Amino acid sequence: MITLPDVIHELPLDEVQRYLDEHPVLQEWTRLEIRNTDTITDDDLAGLAHLPEIQSLKIASNSITSAGVQHIANLKNLRSLTLYSVNMSDDGLNHLASLGELQMLDMQMSLRVSGTGFAALVARLPAMVDSKPPFEAPLSPVMKASPFVPPGFEFRSLPPRRT
Repeated sequence: MITLPDVIHELPLDEVQRYLDEHPVLQEWTRLEIRNTDTITDDDLAGLAHLPEIQSLKIASNSITSAGVQHIANLKNLRSLTLYSVNMSDDGLNHLASLGELQMLDMQMSLRVSGTGFAALVARLPAMVDSKPPFEAPLSPVMKASPFVPPGFEFRSLPPRRT
């Protein structure tokens, strides 16, 4: 929510825009969520440089690759990161190692990130208190419908439930 100066309410409507043009309102974001339905690419993440105040970032988009993750490294106030992408691999993890304030990292649906690579990253993050590693194959058939499951991923069968 943007808080507007009280003077705005005292101005005639035709003068409000001119006032705002001359006195821009500073908007700070602490959270940002990007979903798989959002059309965003690695290059779009460069815009994160203009939002250094972000503390919580959730990205669930298969358009993001290991190369795009370098832009997240600029968010020095980041405390919580959820990153789900079928195109993310261990190659992008080094970019995240500079996030010294990161306390929570969730990469459960970044299925091409190895458990070993994830554990090595978490060990390098001094403020880490909660981490959710990528699921490992074989996955349950329930996961088949997820857009984050790479083609050809192996699934396991669960035994029938006994009642």
